[in-house]
Amino acid sequence: MFRRKGPALSRLKGFTLIELLVVIAIIAILAAILFPVFARAREKARQTSCLSNTKQIGLAMLSYAQDYDEKLTGRRVPNLSGVTNYYWWQVINPYVKNAQIFTCPSNSSAAVGYAYNLCGLGASPGMNLGNIQKPAGIVMVGDWGNQCGTKAKPPPVGTCYCPKFIHNDGSNFVHADGHAKWYSEGAIRGGYGGASNLFLNQ
Repeated sequence: MFRRKGPALSRLKGFTLIELLVVIAIIAILAAILFPVFARAREKARQTSCLSNTKQIGLAMLSYAQDYDEKLTGRRVPNLSGVTNYYWWQVINPYVKNAQIFTCPSNSSAAVGYAYNLCGLGASPGMNLGNIQKPAGIVMVGDWGNQCGTKAKPPPVGTCYCPKFIHNDGSNFVHADGHAKWYSEGAIRGGYGGASNLFLNQ
């Protein structure tokens, strides 16, 4: 019994080297376009989380002030003996629900990722709320902001508060009235020394 011979099956043709290189080049171009977008999106999420942290810190600071004759903590608070000084984040700890709010998501290597504005609101003790001229305009606590004196300040930002522009080229701050806001580096630098100074009580 004889089988009828069917048409010969065509062999599958593989990619040529040039086609493969073209595909790789397209993938590389797409990756170069999309990766920065994804990175900015991730940082935006961290920025939002950090802004929530600063808001909660601000509310804790104001709650502390309500319990202590309308006076803010200052950078440090002496104990009753006047010998030991506690940092601001230590004394407001009872007013926060989660101590992790002191860690900025974009600066997780630092246990405390925020700094108190000792320039405008007093080092120790802190300023009385009634003496703050523009509560909605002056920064109370913000992103890292190393109290660096005149040594390593990024001119013309300030003399003792150095913001860390960590969130999409900007910083998160909570003001003395309790509202939190993100500022671009340009807005922070541009306002320093003028009427829109964020760090001085004026």
